[in-house]
Amino acid sequence: MTIFYYDARKWFIIAMLRVVASGFYRVEFRDFFIADELNSLTYTFMNSQFLFCASNYLLTFQKKKKKKKKKEKKN
Repeated sequence: MTIFYYDARKWFIIAMLRVVASGFYRVEFRDFFIADELNSLTYTFMNSQFLFCASNYLLTFQKKKKKKKKKEKKN
């Protein structure tokens, strides 16, 4: 990837692995900080599924509505 530097990706992957294995390693500040940020985003992650379901429902509803109008015009 040309967007993120290799060192930044490596640092992030190591930090995420340390967060997952925090019971086996000494917790450093970066581990605590990233875990705290992920904890703060929990509500957003949990509600993102509703966003996808609602947008999918609206898109399919609009398609059905357009098909119904086309059928009415033909008749």
